[in-house]
Amino acid sequence: MNWKTWAIIGVIIIGVFAIYAFAATQSARMSEDPLAAAQRTAGSRTAAAPAPGVGVIHKEWLDSQSGSYKSERNLFAYKEPPPPPPPPQPRVIVQPPPPAPPPMPLTPPAPVVPQPPPFPYHYIGTFGTAANPIATFSGDGKIVNVRAGETFDGKFILRGIGIESVEIGYVGFPPEQKTRIAIGQ
Repeated sequence: MNWKTWAIIGVIIIGVFAIYAFAATQSARMSEDPLAAAQRTAGSRTAAAPAPGVGVIHKEWLDSQSGSYKSERNLFAYKEPPPPPPPPQPRVIVQPPPPAPPPMPLTPPAPVVPQPPPFPYHYIGTFGTAANPIATFSGDGKIVNVRAGETFDGKFILRGIGIESVEIGYVGFPPEQKTRIAIGQ
Protein backbone atom coordinates (compact mmCIF):
# COMPACT_ATOMS: atom_id res chain seq x y z
CA MET A 1 0.00 0.00 0.00
CA ASN A 2 1.25 3.50 -0.73
CA TRP A 3 1.07 6.71 1.33
CA LYS A 4 -2.22 7.85 -0.22
CA THR A 5 -4.04 4.76 1.04
CA TRP A 6 -2.62 5.24 4.55
CA ALA A 7 -3.62 8.91 4.52
CA ILE A 8 -7.22 8.04 3.56
CA ILE A 9 -7.42 5.43 6.35
CA GLY A 10 -6.09 7.98 8.89
CA VAL A 11 -8.66 10.62 7.81
CA ILE A 12 -11.47 8.04 8.12
CA ILE A 13 -10.38 7.07 11.66
CA ILE A 14 -10.19 10.71 12.77
CA GLY A 15 -13.64 11.37 11.27
CA VAL A 16 -15.18 8.38 13.08
CA PHE A 17 -13.65 9.52 16.40
CA ALA A 18 -14.97 13.08 15.92
CA ILE A 19 -18.48 11.81 15.14
CA TYR A 20 -18.42 9.56 18.22
CA ALA A 21 -17.27 12.38 20.54
CA PHE A 22 -19.87 14.81 19.19
CA ALA A 23 -22.69 12.23 19.43
CA ALA A 24 -21.73 11.29 23.02
CA THR A 25 -21.95 14.87 24.27
CA GLN A 26 -25.25 15.46 22.45
CA SER A 27 -26.79 12.25 23.83
CA ALA A 28 -25.71 13.15 27.38
CA ARG A 29 -27.44 16.55 27.06
CA MET A 30 -30.58 15.09 25.53
CA SER A 31 -30.89 12.29 28.07
CA GLU A 32 -31.10 14.82 30.91
CA ASP A 33 -34.64 15.68 31.71
CA PRO A 34 -35.51 19.09 33.26
CA LEU A 35 -36.25 17.48 36.66
CA ALA A 36 -32.73 16.03 36.85
CA ALA A 37 -31.24 19.41 35.88
CA ALA A 38 -33.27 21.10 38.63
CA GLN A 39 -32.11 18.58 41.24
CA ARG A 40 -28.50 19.05 40.21
CA THR A 41 -28.75 22.82 40.60
CA ALA A 42 -30.58 22.41 43.93
CA GLY A 43 -27.47 20.88 45.51
CA SER A 44 -27.85 17.16 44.99
CA ARG A 45 -24.81 14.94 45.03
CA THR A 46 -25.00 14.20 41.31
CA ALA A 47 -21.97 15.52 39.46
CA ALA A 48 -22.01 16.80 35.89
CA ALA A 49 -20.38 14.76 33.22
CA PRO A 50 -16.68 15.57 33.55
CA ALA A 51 -15.75 14.71 29.96
CA PRO A 52 -17.49 13.96 26.71
CA GLY A 53 -18.58 10.33 26.45
CA VAL A 54 -18.66 9.77 30.24
CA GLY A 55 -22.11 9.30 31.72
CA VAL A 56 -23.56 11.04 34.76
CA ILE A 57 -22.37 9.69 38.12
CA HIS A 58 -25.19 9.17 40.64
CA LYS A 59 -23.64 9.24 44.10
CA GLU A 60 -27.04 9.21 45.77
CA TRP A 61 -27.40 5.59 44.81
CA LEU A 62 -24.61 4.83 47.29
CA ASP A 63 -26.72 5.98 50.26
CA SER A 64 -28.45 3.34 52.36
CA GLN A 65 -31.98 2.47 51.36
CA SER A 66 -34.77 3.66 53.55
CA GLY A 67 -37.16 1.12 55.06
CA SER A 68 -36.54 -1.99 57.07
CA TYR A 69 -35.38 -5.40 56.05
CA LYS A 70 -35.76 -8.40 58.27
CA SER A 71 -34.29 -11.84 57.66
CA GLU A 72 -35.52 -14.97 59.42
CA ARG A 73 -32.35 -16.83 58.64
CA ASN A 74 -29.55 -17.15 61.16
CA LEU A 75 -26.31 -18.06 59.41
CA PHE A 76 -24.76 -19.43 62.61
CA ALA A 77 -27.63 -21.67 63.73
CA TYR A 78 -28.00 -25.30 62.61
CA LYS A 79 -31.26 -25.88 60.83
CA GLU A 80 -32.63 -29.42 60.88
CA PRO A 81 -33.39 -30.67 57.35
CA PRO A 82 -36.93 -31.77 56.69
CA PRO A 83 -37.62 -35.50 57.17
CA PRO A 84 -37.55 -37.62 54.03
CA PRO A 85 -40.90 -38.47 52.50
CA PRO A 86 -42.34 -41.85 53.48
CA PRO A 87 -41.59 -44.67 51.04
CA PRO A 88 -44.38 -45.50 48.64
CA GLN A 89 -46.63 -48.35 49.62
CA PRO A 90 -46.02 -51.44 47.50
CA ARG A 91 -48.88 -52.34 45.26
CA VAL A 92 -50.19 -55.84 45.57
CA ILE A 93 -51.35 -57.14 42.26
CA VAL A 94 -53.39 -60.29 42.43
CA GLN A 95 -53.16 -62.22 39.22
CA PRO A 96 -55.72 -64.83 38.34
CA PRO A 97 -54.40 -68.38 38.37
CA PRO A 98 -53.16 -69.56 35.00
CA PRO A 99 -55.54 -71.72 33.04
CA ALA A 100 -55.03 -75.44 33.33
CA PRO A 101 -53.05 -76.92 30.45
CA PRO A 102 -55.05 -78.98 28.01
CA PRO A 103 -54.84 -82.71 28.57
CA MET A 104 -52.00 -84.28 26.65
CA PRO A 105 -52.80 -87.31 24.54
CA LEU A 106 -51.09 -90.39 25.75
CA THR A 107 -48.34 -91.41 23.37
CA PRO A 108 -46.54 -94.65 23.69
CA PRO A 109 -42.93 -94.29 24.80
CA ALA A 110 -40.38 -94.37 22.04
CA PRO A 111 -38.79 -97.75 21.54
CA VAL A 112 -35.40 -98.10 23.10
CA VAL A 113 -32.75 -97.99 20.40
CA PRO A 114 -29.84 -100.26 21.20
CA GLN A 115 -26.55 -98.45 21.66
CA PRO A 116 -23.33 -99.84 20.20
CA PRO A 117 -20.71 -101.03 22.66
CA PRO A 118 -17.89 -98.62 23.60
CA PHE A 119 -14.70 -98.96 21.56
CA PRO A 120 -11.91 -99.94 24.02
CA TYR A 121 -8.93 -99.65 21.63
CA HIS A 122 -6.61 -96.80 20.60
CA TYR A 123 -5.77 -96.35 16.93
CA ILE A 124 -1.97 -96.41 16.65
CA GLY A 125 -1.44 -96.08 12.90
CA THR A 126 -1.38 -97.71 9.50
CA PHE A 127 1.21 -99.79 7.68
CA GLY A 128 1.31 -101.90 4.53
CA THR A 129 0.74 -100.93 0.91
CA ALA A 130 -1.63 -98.16 -0.18
CA ALA A 131 -3.76 -100.71 -2.05
CA ASN A 132 -4.08 -103.03 0.99
CA PRO A 133 -3.41 -101.07 4.24
CA ILE A 134 -3.45 -102.56 7.72
CA ALA A 135 -4.70 -100.59 10.78
CA THR A 136 -3.09 -101.18 14.16
CA PHE A 137 -4.95 -100.85 17.47
CA SER A 138 -3.79 -101.27 21.08
CA GLY A 139 -5.90 -102.04 24.11
CA ASP A 140 -6.18 -104.41 27.07
CA GLY A 141 -2.42 -105.01 26.86
CA LYS A 142 -2.52 -106.39 23.32
CA ILE A 143 -2.00 -105.06 19.81
CA VAL A 144 -4.49 -105.91 17.04
CA ASN A 145 -3.77 -105.62 13.29
CA VAL A 146 -6.90 -105.44 11.07
CA ARG A 147 -7.56 -104.98 7.34
CA ALA A 148 -10.60 -103.05 5.97
CA GLY A 149 -13.79 -105.17 6.14
CA GLU A 150 -12.49 -107.56 8.83
CA THR A 151 -14.19 -108.17 12.19
CA PHE A 152 -12.17 -108.09 15.40
CA ASP A 153 -12.92 -108.74 19.04
CA GLY A 154 -16.27 -110.22 17.89
CA LYS A 155 -18.02 -106.80 18.15
CA PHE A 156 -16.28 -104.38 15.76
CA ILE A 157 -15.90 -104.17 11.99
CA LEU A 158 -13.21 -101.99 10.35
CA ARG A 159 -15.28 -100.18 7.68
CA GLY A 160 -12.51 -98.00 6.20
CA ILE A 161 -8.92 -96.79 6.64
CA GLY A 162 -8.09 -93.14 5.91
CA ILE A 163 -4.88 -91.11 6.08
CA GLU A 164 -5.34 -89.96 9.70
CA SER A 165 -8.38 -91.90 10.90
CA VAL A 166 -10.37 -95.14 10.60
CA GLU A 167 -14.10 -95.84 10.58
CA ILE A 168 -15.37 -98.51 12.96
CA GLY A 169 -18.71 -100.30 12.47
CA TYR A 170 -20.49 -102.60 14.90
CA VAL A 171 -21.59 -106.22 14.49
CA GLY A 172 -25.41 -106.43 14.46
CA PHE A 173 -25.91 -102.72 13.63
CA PRO A 174 -26.70 -101.09 10.27
CA PRO A 175 -23.66 -100.25 8.09
CA GLU A 176 -24.50 -96.48 8.30
CA GLN A 177 -23.79 -96.47 12.03
CA LYS A 178 -20.06 -95.78 12.23
CA THR A 179 -17.61 -94.11 14.54
CA ARG A 180 -14.54 -92.22 13.30
CA ILE A 181 -11.40 -92.79 15.37
CA ALA A 182 -8.37 -90.49 14.82
CA ILE A 183 -4.75 -91.53 15.30
CA GLY A 184 -3.88 -91.55 19.00
CA GLN A 185 -7.47 -91.94 20.22
